[in-house]
Amino acid sequence: MATVLPSFLTKEYLQNILQKYENDKTVQIQEFHCSPAVAAGNNYASMLLRVKIKYTKSGYNLEKSIIVKSAVADSEMAKSIEEYGIYQREISMYDKILPKFHKLIESIDDNEKLFSPVIHVDSKTSTLIFEDLKKTGFTIADRLNGVDQNHVNLVIQKIAKFHACSMVLMESSSEEFREFAKAPFDDSGSSLQFFDGMTEACIEKMKTWSGYEKYIEKIEKMKKWLPRETIKIYEDVSKQPIKVLSHGDLWINNMMFKYNEDGSPNDLLDFQISYVGAAVNDLMYFTLTSTNDEIKLNKLSDVFLQYYENLVECLTKLKYKGKLPTLYELHCQYYEKRYFEYNKDPKIDVLNFTIEPAVPPGNNYASLLLRLHIKCTKTNRRNNIFMKRIIVKTILSDPNTAKTISDTNVYVKELLMYDTILPKCQKLLHSVDDSDSFFYPAIHVDFKNKTIIFNDLTTEGYRIADRIAGLDQNHIELVINKIAKFHACSMVLMEQSNDFYPKLTDSIIKDDEIGHTFFKKMFKSCIEEIREWVQYEKYLIKLEKIYELLLKQGEETYMTSKFTSNVILHGDLWTSNIMFTYDNSNTVPENAILIDYQIVCYGPPVLDIIQFFMTSTKLKYNKFLDVLKLYHSELLKSLKKMKYQSIRPTLFNLYCQYNEKRFFEIFNIIVLYPIMVNIQTKDADISNVIGENENASKFRSQMFKNQKVSDKLKELLPIWDSLGLLDPMH
Repeated sequence: MATVLPSFLTKEYLQNILQKYENDKTVQIQEFHCSPAVAAGNNYASMLLRVKIKYTKSGYNLEKSIIVKSAVADSEMAKSIEEYGIYQREISMYDKILPKFHKLIESIDDNEKLFSPVIHVDSKTSTLIFEDLKKTGFTIADRLNGVDQNHVNLVIQKIAKFHACSMVLMESSSEEFREFAKAPFDDSGSSLQFFDGMTEACIEKMKTWSGYEKYIEKIEKMKKWLPRETIKIYEDVSKQPIKVLSHGDLWINNMMFKYNEDGSPNDLLDFQISYVGAAVNDLMYFTLTSTNDEIKLNKLSDVFLQYYENLVECLTKLKYKGKLPTLYELHCQYYEKRYFEYNKDPKIDVLNFTIEPAVPPGNNYASLLLRLHIKCTKTNRRNNIFMKRIIVKTILSDPNTAKTISDTNVYVKELLMYDTILPKCQKLLHSVDDSDSFFYPAIHVDFKNKTIIFNDLTTEGYRIADRIAGLDQNHIELVINKIAKFHACSMVLMEQSNDFYPKLTDSIIKDDEIGHTFFKKMFKSCIEEIREWVQYEKYLIKLEKIYELLLKQGEETYMTSKFTSNVILHGDLWTSNIMFTYDNSNTVPENAILIDYQIVCYGPPVLDIIQFFMTSTKLKYNKFLDVLKLYHSELLKSLKKMKYQSIRPTLFNLYCQYNEKRFFEIFNIIVLYPIMVNIQTKDADISNVIGENENASKFRSQMFKNQKVSDKLKELLPIWDSLGLLDPMH
């Protein structure tokens, strides 16, 4: 079928444009031929033509290939598209905005092009004319397979610079961006037809798949509110911490790559859907539509980090006067745009929400914990407004620290616990009519982004006790009951099946990066503090020898004991990982919930009891056996109730195991306890616990100057020495 040309695309029209572009009135077009510039399926909103021109200039015969981009030939479709100012947006981008971006980039001696140079902008016919980049070696990547990391690196670098330029320009002249303030679609007319048509086509395809019935039902419900919820992604721009001019259509077909031995530079094309909005929208759009599965599923945080570093670098070079965005704000923006689908009621609308840290500094080191206050309403019942609070737990925003922590598998372990193992425990408790659970289920578990969402338990009266004061007998009894129940469930589950055993075998203490950057540094800081104490020289000498054996002896404590079966250890059982409810007096605890299952692993059950007793209770050291006896009693009750068939541990077994694993006391008091009772919360984050710089060294040092820490060490060092615990185990 012959290509239908726009009526204005004549020999005279092209000749006038070429004369102006080459600044030469001698240009005379001899002939031109048009063909589609892209294959079917590669562009929908515009007509793209490749025009090959033969012309003379100053007596010479020349040829040139250009790309003409204009409104679609179908007048009805063009009218529907122009409802949202699609063509005018792109005309304004090339005519007004992009030239200013180019000047900004040139002003910092950056020669990299952000966009394809335009030959002519014709606002009257909504037409743009470009050089044909294909002639210079540029090509569009494979839209079906998705791009790899090398391509992603280039795209992220470009879009970060694009966003940085927009932030600088908006800072000086926001009026120029007024026409980009509205979302490029709405929830009526042709937009609604598009949403409905695509959703219906998806549903029809899924009906041919076996086992997807429950998803079809949910998507059919989603169809009613999808347009409205999508538009919310573009709304409330004034409240966004990182507000930019978004490209709006950042996918493979709107980029061109040039491949050579030196790398793969690219150009960003197609600015029809540009709008002022959240920076994260372009990142989500690009990674979800255009990257390969490895990046899409496992590298999203890396993409965010790369974007952030490029954005801040460019803003700094451009001397941006506003507040530089933080990586934390970028992640918060992502959760704002991503995590509303957790609620299973499609009739709920989210009106707005705020984000704040979920815990004060010093209460959590290994994860980012956010509290979201969400204002909701039922659809069509705007007078029925209610509030919802949730907790979002995800990886740390600092990429280097997050990687160090992630290498220990703590994030994956907790995801496995809340997704699989804890629900099995819950089912087991229900089977024996025990409604008193030791944990609270998650709302949503997201393996892709290493994120878990919970109800905010503070709304139900739960709170964390004072980590510095320590817990009294009433609190202790509740915790021991819960940890015994958890251990019992793990023993019964292990008896039934060991499918998840391989994923929980490694302990947190081993000869790896976290061992050297965290555990050994804390131990070293302790030695340096004791070096200043009078008459503690003999302990100092012994601790220096232990320092060399710390990781080996610590790892051995987790090895299977000959005295009792292993359990799934909580692994981080201290005050900040336990929440309590209280009676009317607000002093006597009534219930307890164990939280934070990042450091779970198989190991001797006495390790959880040692850790809890040593770090979180007010009891004297000689009261440990009383707590161990209470634990044994509670454990046997649960095992009996659950009809555990294997040999049940005796109190003597546990006592022997305690003596076998007592080095764990030293590890907890020297490495962990100073962090748990730290009172200097200003710099209380994981980077200062494991860092190499002077600030980190000072932070570790001040923790050991805490009176509670020094008193505890001075009490226990003589006891440990008398028991031979300060001598090498081998």
